[in-house]
Amino acid sequence: MANRTYPSEAAIVGLRRWLINRQAMLGAALEVLAWWAALAVLWLVLISTVDTLELVVGVATALVSAVAAWAARRAVSGR
Repeated sequence: MANRTYPSEAAIVGLRRWLINRQAMLGAALEVLAWWAALAVLWLVLISTVDTLELVVGVATALVSAVAAWAARRAVSGR
């Protein structure tokens, strides 16, 4: 029978932290994506005509605003 080596406790703790951090990052990315989509749609509803330059600027501004909204919500909730 072959000798089996088991991961150390430190390796298991490190793996858990990595998985938790990965899950938190995924949650943050999904939240920013949701904010971005909502703000971009709101911007598109409020303008009358869509020019290419306006579309690029609006999408970029919605992304900056989405990150700011995520950061503000995180600061208020204390997470």
